[in-house]
Amino acid sequence: MSDPCIEGCLPCGLITPKRGNYFDGQPLVARDFVDQQDYHRGALYRHNAFLHGTGVVCGLKLVQHPAPDCQRIALKLKPGLALDCCGRDLIVPADRLVPVSQLIAADPDLGDRLDGTRHLMIGLRRCDRGTDALPMILPDCGPPGATEWTRIAEEVEFALWAADPSEIAPVAIDARPALAWKSSFTFPSERPAGLCVNEGRHWLQVALQNAGGSGRLHLYDLASHDLVAMLEGVTTIGDTAAARQDELIFAAGQKITARTDSADHGVALWRASEAVADPKPAAVIATDHAQIRIATTPTTGELFVLEADPGEKARLTAYSPDAITDWLKSGPAPGTRPKAIATAVFDHDFGPADGPTGRGAAMMKASADGRLLALAAPGIAPGKGLYLIEIAALHAGSLTGADGAISDKARPEGYEPPSDAAERLVAVDFSLDANILYVLTGSKAAARIARFALTGAANRLAQAGRGGMIAARPVDFAVGPTEAYGYLLAVDAGGLARFTSFAIEPLKAPETAPLEVAMAHDAVRLDGAAQAFTMEASGKRAHVMLADSDAKAAPDRGLVAVIDITQADCAICLTRALEGCASCAPDDAHHAVILGHLPLYRHDPAKPEDGPRMLDLAAGADTVGVDNATYRVIVPSAAALRDAVMCILAQGTTEGPPGPRGDPGQPGKDGVAGKDGKDGKDGKDGKDGKDGTDGAPGKDGKDGTSFKLTAIIATSWADHQDYPGVNFVRFPMLLLEKGIALAFDGKVDLRPFIRRQGQPLIAELQLRQPQVLAGWLTVGQMRLAALVDPTLAGPLITDFKSSFDDAALKASPGLVLRLADNIEAGLFKGADALRVVLYADMLVDHDGRPLDGHFIGGQLPTGKAAPGGIFTSWFTLAQ
Repeated sequence: MSDPCIEGCLPCGLITPKRGNYFDGQPLVARDFVDQQDYHRGALYRHNAFLHGTGVVCGLKLVQHPAPDCQRIALKLKPGLALDCCGRDLIVPADRLVPVSQLIAADPDLGDRLDGTRHLMIGLRRCDRGTDALPMILPDCGPPGATEWTRIAEEVEFALWAADPSEIAPVAIDARPALAWKSSFTFPSERPAGLCVNEGRHWLQVALQNAGGSGRLHLYDLASHDLVAMLEGVTTIGDTAAARQDELIFAAGQKITARTDSADHGVALWRASEAVADPKPAAVIATDHAQIRIATTPTTGELFVLEADPGEKARLTAYSPDAITDWLKSGPAPGTRPKAIATAVFDHDFGPADGPTGRGAAMMKASADGRLLALAAPGIAPGKGLYLIEIAALHAGSLTGADGAISDKARPEGYEPPSDAAERLVAVDFSLDANILYVLTGSKAAARIARFALTGAANRLAQAGRGGMIAARPVDFAVGPTEAYGYLLAVDAGGLARFTSFAIEPLKAPETAPLEVAMAHDAVRLDGAAQAFTMEASGKRAHVMLADSDAKAAPDRGLVAVIDITQADCAICLTRALEGCASCAPDDAHHAVILGHLPLYRHDPAKPEDGPRMLDLAAGADTVGVDNATYRVIVPSAAALRDAVMCILAQGTTEGPPGPRGDPGQPGKDGVAGKDGKDGKDGKDGKDGKDGTDGAPGKDGKDGTSFKLTAIIATSWADHQDYPGVNFVRFPMLLLEKGIALAFDGKVDLRPFIRRQGQPLIAELQLRQPQVLAGWLTVGQMRLAALVDPTLAGPLITDFKSSFDDAALKASPGLVLRLADNIEAGLFKGADALRVVLYADMLVDHDGRPLDGHFIGGQLPTGKAAPGGIFTSWFTLAQ
């Protein structure tokens, strides 16, 4: 490192290239050969700089020194490749020692700057050095005995410098959605009491309460914000909801007067098709309590009514949309109700009227697939007040006792409540695929967002990441449809209402302490007392309801703020190339590629040997952790970009939410009449006629298919569990001798996909080893075989055989992946997951039905009445 670098950098940026033009008889000197090399070097450098960029391509990870005695003075650098701003290769072919303390000692100014307030940046830069010297032959080219280099080694050296954290930006693309208060619905003498986005009609439903004692339900067009209708009949109005099925509109409240009935408190109903013409409710479902929250499931339209007066036992009642419609069609008699599917009684209330339940926060939420209902009881301790109810189990009565009391089975296992006794539950929300449950708790000074994964075993939860804390009193919460960002309505330390966004990805980190999350720079300040908010399904707009900031002073007024949520313009990453071509910055004194940094490094010039221990992860006051990620720029290969795109496609992020339920089929034909019974006073009745044939099946969604698709019905492993009966040592032998299998409910022809060499065309086995490589690695040398004699136990294949016979491949009820050759068990050691990827688009059964590979919620059989898709299921190996 003491040898000086040979200056060999070609001009950076755009230049006019000049290449050699040779002809017979031309005198050639050293300059001609140097120019020829420079021409090709320059072409390569420009290609690297402009088409790939600057940064680390692979490897070059900084790690702690293996010897504890050396951890205060040096780090190790793993092999790898980088490109500098000129486009030059920076190649480290073997482990290198980074003599941190030696390099600091060589630069006293650097040591003085490292006072604990700056990061110590570690970079790598090009340093060409001469090698293989030979004596110079021509006497007039130098002194006698002079030598010259015959080769130039393209080596590297380390560069260290101090950086103020406020002056260096982390490597991150700002994709945070922009928030803008676009407009408002203002109500001079009313306050909003409930909000709902009616997705079926594209209306915004706003429940308004007048200080004089009258309530109304306003319907606004979502696109134009024009008032569509004003519905009446509820004197004291509260929550509101809508069901896409049968286009029903609901409003909860007190002193309700419907067309044919009235009730002291209950849920008023309107048909959307009649609401514009007739503002009075078509009917009312009476309740026993006055504080009512209502919710509907997006897919089935099932109505949940929670009666929760403070100090009284709460009750949850479920009604199907069919039962409600039939009840309405019958012309309901006064005092009657639709037939309930289920009822559950709680031994506590859900908090006072000025808490989240009475305020309208999302403390009751159904998952998008209509499978689960989450409830948060703000009035009691979080450890007892969170419920995760499987709706089918509620219907079956397995979650309630003989007296209707809800059992402890409805409380999720694995939920870890906050340790702070002052925190209370506020709101809940699901991810779009219903695999993640978000729980908002909070106190007067802080909001906590916790993230839990649904494990698939009953209603058991497992903490999925560290979650986050925001220094503000929480009011309401929701997760965006892509689960990239969450949205929080809160009151800051100054008493001001604010609507903010925050990134979900950092909350997924496995650390135990929650992440301190700051308000977004464009968090919207709202004038008024924050109540709750609702989001459109697209995630592009939120509506926030606010009451008068001074509840004691007249007039009582309120507003609904319309906040536009604009996703980041990712196209700017491409269009900014119009501004010019990138090249080395003129003020970059290092021309180094940043490998990592040591945060807030402190150097004592008097005792350099007493510097902090440099570890992979900081482990105390006398240590500093090596950060390889915050400021390191990654230059991905084309293969890495391909894998990223395939991963995105495999997760189905391009799919929208489930569509509405299709229309019912046509009625079947009448059966043949039975014979008349014999005459006589006590003659027997004639036999019933045969049932008519079934009507044509309803369509799936508005434009769905009406035929049955082939599905994947079983696998030889259980999704996200250990592979049964083998560990990582025995797994290679299992792959070689037996393989892993998938079973279909129809036979397919595998012959077109059989290859003698190379990976199968339609299926892959992949593994992930976070300690070795990022992303998924395809396990090579696999063969595709036909499935023979599978034994099924539900969705699990407990035994099977495989065959490469042509007849078996032609009509296989599934497929088998087997190893073509031996493989070391060490490949699977340390793997945190393996997955099978099946490209279902290519498979068609013998009836011409395509395979439906959509693995919704990790449940078998697959399917959502849409052909194709990429089936992805992962499992683990016992280590």
